Amino acid sequence: MYGRVGADNVIIVGGQLDVALLWQHTPNDTAIVTLGSDNSSIDELGYQWLLSRKRVIVAMDADDSGIATANKWLATIPQAIVAPTWPIGKDAGELWQNRGNNGVIDWLNSLSQ
Repeated sequence: MYGRVGADNVIIVGGQLDVALLWQHTPNDTAIVTLGSDNSSIDELGYQWLLSRKRVIVAMDADDSGIATANKWLATIPQAIVAPTWPIGKDAGELWQNRGNNGVIDWLNSLSQ
């Protein structure tokens, strides 16, 4: 997780590069988190922290593993919702490679609509 422990909003992503790319463009009330891989599990403290957040957005990779992991989050965190699909590529990294910071910012802006 990139700082912002007291953040009201959380975006859960698949990997550390996704965290770094999104974090630099999000407001202070939003934390970006990853477990590092689709097969990792969250500890009780992290789980309780997520449960106490106002909004949890799941933005996993657009592949079979990411979809399965997103479904696990949705079943685990009652207030979790799935983010809009990546407009290009399977994750924030591929979006950035193809559309740069503007593509990442546009995608983040779509979360508030």
